Amino acid sequence: GDGVGGGVGGVGGGAGGGATGGTPLKLRSSVVPLLLPALMLVSSVGVPLDGEFLGLGVHSPFLGGVGNLPDEAASFFFSQNPEPRNALSIPTWLIHVASLVEWLAAMGLVWKYAGVVGNEKWKGVTWGMLPLHTSGICACTYHLFYNDPSISSFVVLQAVLTCFGNTTVAYAAYLLARSNGWTWARGVEDLPAWLPLPDFLTQGAAATEQTTRLSSLESAQTTADTKGTVGATLNGDGSREEARSEGLVGFEDLGETWSADSDAAFFGKLLAGCLALSYLVKYLGMYIQPPTELLPAVALALVFVPSLLNALKWQRRSQDGAAF
Repeated sequence: GDGVGGGVGGVGGGAGGGATGGTPLKLRSSVVPLLLPALMLVSSVGVPLDGEFLGLGVHSPFLGGVGNLPDEAASFFFSQNPEPRNALSIPTWLIHVASLVEWLAAMGLVWKYAGVVGNEKWKGVTWGMLPLHTSGICACTYHLFYNDPSISSFVVLQAVLTCFGNTTVAYAAYLLARSNGWTWARGVEDLPAWLPLPDFLTQGAAATEQTTRLSSLESAQTTADTKGTVGATLNGDGSREEARSEGLVGFEDLGETWSADSDAAFFGKLLAGCLALSYLVKYLGMYIQPPTELLPAVALALVFVPSLLNALKWQRRSQDGAAF
C-alpha cells in the first residue's frame, strides 16, 4: 500500500490520555485470545488464494478493470501509443488518487481542529503527516511512469518516507498527548488494559505517577488557560486571516469548503473529483513520458516540488497564527 495510509493510526494516539482522568481505552478480554488464531487463519488461507489460484495473471486489472476505456477509444482520444501491460486500471488509480486527496483533506481538518480545541499541538500532527503524503506521491509517480527500471529506487524511497512519516506522526501524537497531561508513568499504568505485565513493571510506575500527577494537572490547566487566547488569535480578525489565506486554497481546504454538505454529498463530490483525476492521470500519462535519460530527474521533481509547495503552504499558515 501507499505511504499515505501508513500513519493514520498514529493520529488518534495523541487525543487520549487527557489530564482530567477518564477511563482508558480497553480491549474486551474475550477478544485478545482470538487475535493470534485469527492471524494464523488469515496467513494460512492466504497461501492458496494467490493470483494463479483465482485465475488472475500478474497484470490482471483490479476489479476486472471496470471503468477502463476500450483500447480503441483510449487510443483515439488520448494517445496512439498503447499502454504497457503493467498500466494501472481506473479502480487502482482511483485508490491512489483518493489516498493523496483525502490525506490532504485530513491534514487540513487536523489543522483546523487545533483552533477549535485551542491546542496548537494538533498542528504538529499536520506537519507529521507531511512525509507520508510525499510517500504517496512517490508511489503514484512510480506507477505514472509504468514502474520504469530507471526509477526502481523509488520503491526504496517510498519505504524510507513511509517509515520516517510514521515516526513523525507518532512523535507528534506523543507531544499532543503530553500536552493533554499524559505521562510515561501513566502510559505504563494503563498497559495492563492491553497486555498482561509482570508486577515489578507496574509497581514502580504507580509510585512515579503519584509524584508526576501534580505537574500533569498544572500542564493541563495551562492548556485550558491559553485556549481562549488561541481562539481569539484565530478568530479575532477574520477578514485579515481570510485575505492572508486567499491564495493558499487547495485540497486540504475541502473539509472547510464543503462543511455545509451532508456526508453523502461530501463523499459524492470527493469521489467524482478523484475519479476525474484518475482518468486524466491514466490516459494523459502517455503524453508526459520523458526520455529515459531524463526520467529520474523528472520523477524526482514530480515528487518533491509538490511536497515543498505543500510544506511552504503550512509554513505560511503558521506565521502570525494565520488560519484558513
